[in-house]
Amino acid sequence: MALGADRKLPQQAGWRKLLSPWLFVVAGAFLLGAYTCSSGALTQKGGRKTDAAALRRDKLAAAKKAKKPKRAVVEDEEEDVEEAAAPAASAVILANQAPAPPKPDGATRSVTFFDGNTVNVYPHVDQGSGNADWWGAVTAGWETDSLHAIKLFLQLKRKTQKHVVEVDFGCWVGPTVLFAGAYADKIYAMEPDPGAYREVYHNVKSNPAIAAKTQLQQLCISDKEGAITMYGSPGDSMSTLFSAESDRKKSGYTNWQVECTTLDKFSAKHDIKPAEIGIIKLDTEGAEGRILVQLKPWLIKHKPTILLSMHVFLYPEDAKLHEAVKEVLYSYKTLLLANGDVIDRNAFSVAGWCRLCTLILTEEELPAGFATWKEALAAQGKK
Repeated sequence: MALGADRKLPQQAGWRKLLSPWLFVVAGAFLLGAYTCSSGALTQKGGRKTDAAALRRDKLAAAKKAKKPKRAVVEDEEEDVEEAAAPAASAVILANQAPAPPKPDGATRSVTFFDGNTVNVYPHVDQGSGNADWWGAVTAGWETDSLHAIKLFLQLKRKTQKHVVEVDFGCWVGPTVLFAGAYADKIYAMEPDPGAYREVYHNVKSNPAIAAKTQLQQLCISDKEGAITMYGSPGDSMSTLFSAESDRKKSGYTNWQVECTTLDKFSAKHDIKPAEIGIIKLDTEGAEGRILVQLKPWLIKHKPTILLSMHVFLYPEDAKLHEAVKEVLYSYKTLLLANGDVIDRNAFSVAGWCRLCTLILTEEELPAGFATWKEALAAQGKK
């Protein structure tokens, strides 16, 4: 046994040499390198863990140097996460802060205006016409007088201004907005009816070139700022400030609150230059009287062309308002019916003569080559 023990002594001495401190240094370096490689692989597969940790260490070090509270660093990290998770901005920008309304039912279809311009729209079911799609009326000649006026006055403004604006309040499901998209550089459109706004929002969005130049808001223009109550069947073109007993029997009749502003304040807020306004389309189902009176100083100062829908049958007994409206109308050099007929100011009566009509108020000169405004407007029907 002693001899056997003597033979083991050299082997034990060899192992002691191998177990020297250098072995631990080499082994530690190997293990550290393996861990680093595996962590790198995990980071590539698992996302930003290693980068995020390094970023956090850098932030904490910078915060310590700047004596910044640790909680502030945590808040900064939360903001970084939110920014990273935020979706990219849409290529089609509709300047509206509220969430997008749900899409209308059905698939989009194409509609061609009389000037040959084609747009995409969602169906608008017209209960008064046997649930037919209302957009068929556009190709059949819907309100061509109004469309002729929009085309003519936007083109006239183009002769003196490089940037031409259309303002459209009471834009309903969007026919005049989509039509003006071929002639205006910028369109400011407002619709207070939630049902109509839902449709105009997606109709405009379905036409990217028009959407890119359109600022659309669910908003009403009135004679003062603040919320008001409106009545009607959402999506109906007759939503109004007036609650009529006969209307309450209509399908879907209800009321809702909507925020309002005045046109002069809206114009100032959005830096709309009055000289660039080619036309203002004002269709407010009876609110036009009080709007015109409130706007009188602004209109007299700037004299923008207005395509004005009058609904005097909704306020037939308000003689004081009738006279105030007439003063605004007569402040313009030219007062026309939508078809171009010149108004006889001696015979004109707000209550008895124009209970439901569309007027044009303008300071523009009659275009060269035409003997009358009626000829000039009719000529817009040509492609």
